[in-house]
Amino acid sequence: MIGQIISHYRILEKLGGGGMGVVYKAEDTRLHRFVAMPQADAYVLMNIIHDWADAESIKILSGIRRCMPRHTCVLIIESVVPQTPGPHLSKELDIAMMALPGGKERTQEEYADLAAKCGLRLRRMMETRSPYSILEMVAA
Repeated sequence: MIGQIISHYRILEKLGGGGMGVVYKAEDTRLHRFVAMPQADAYVLMNIIHDWADAESIKILSGIRRCMPRHTCVLIIESVVPQTPGPHLSKELDIAMMALPGGKERTQEEYADLAAKCGLRLRRMMETRSPYSILEMVAA
């Protein structure tokens, strides 16, 4: 993991490990400061992937996949576009995301395709009582 870049963090050295897992020293290349970055059992991204087009989303997820242990997962919490017609928050957000930051809302199938391009597999999607769903991705 040392030497890898995850998003805008460069992993510099291993600081230690124990009951809580491994912790690395990383450089935040945007803010030019050092941070501690733990190796996690789950990586949670909420309202992140929808901000980005596919190319940037693949970079983000691929960076996580490179450093995640085999037993971990990525949990993405987003408003997933349903296959059924009718109003849904994700459809309104899709228009806003295309106009503003350049991202997009995705269907479950589009998330599965995105995962496959990053060495991940969409294990399942869990709908909630809110307009958000939880997408669980694991190593392919």
